[in-house]
Amino acid sequence: VVPPHRDGGQAQYVESSVPEPHERSRLGPLIDRMRADISADYPVATLADLAGMSERTFLRRFAAATGVTPASWLLSERLSRARTLLEDTSLPIDRVAETAGFGAAATLRHHFRRRFATTPAAYRARFGANANSG
Repeated sequence: VVPPHRDGGQAQYVESSVPEPHERSRLGPLIDRMRADISADYPVATLADLAGMSERTFLRRFAAATGVTPASWLLSERLSRARTLLEDTSLPIDRVAETAGFGAAATLRHHFRRRFATTPAAYRARFGANANSG
């Protein structure tokens, strides 16, 4: 299946999820922190502590606010960051992987292929800044 091309630079894939407004005040600063340092490790115990909650309460509220676990949310955010870097920069794939929090290009390729059914290089060729020049 080939995704249709969208003219005008419109993103092909769905953007990242954000918490519901009622949880935003409690989880918002933590989510902002995670986005600001996307490549850091975030054990549940650390996240719960930063949110001022028990692990169980944190997991329950995070899932209620975002619809997914913290690990799934973080993976989606990292993939979103990688997509943006692939679209807007000419950074090498290994640098994109590092900047987006995957550490290694192989890890990025694995998760990217599972989520989007394409490789980072193929995605860049199709949707990158230089995709339509030529």
